Amino acid sequence: MWLKLKEILSDKAYLIALLLPFPIWIYFSDLKGINYLSVNEILMLLILFPVTEELFFRGIIQPIIYKKFSKTWRSISVANVLTSLLFSVTHLFNHNPIWALSTFFPSLVFGWSKDRYNTLLAPLMLHCYYNAGWFYLAY
Repeated sequence: MWLKLKEILSDKAYLIALLLPFPIWIYFSDLKGINYLSVNEILMLLILFPVTEELFFRGIIQPIIYKKFSKTWRSISVANVLTSLLFSVTHLFNHNPIWALSTFFPSLVFGWSKDRYNTLLAPLMLHCYYNAGWFYLAY
């Protein structure tokens, strides 16, 4: 596991994926109000939800779709696009349409990292990290 982690973190493409949300976070940082989350809310938003979503979407759904549609375009697989669409649609149950739609592009990044490194560790770290930034701004 540590060798895989070292491989992931030493890849320039992964480091770029870590930097992708910064312009969005900076733009929205001026709109942030001061609110506080409980420890339970923080654990759910930053660990439980990302782990559960990645296990389901990148661990189960994306590989199943990939077996049927293994084509890729510029490192983005059809399975990743379809999984990301499903990921966004499921966010409609608890979020407004704009918020749900905004999950599509980060989901593509998560799926790309799953395809690139062939491990759930890469998208899981990205998902937790992206959630930390978003929820810092939102709460």
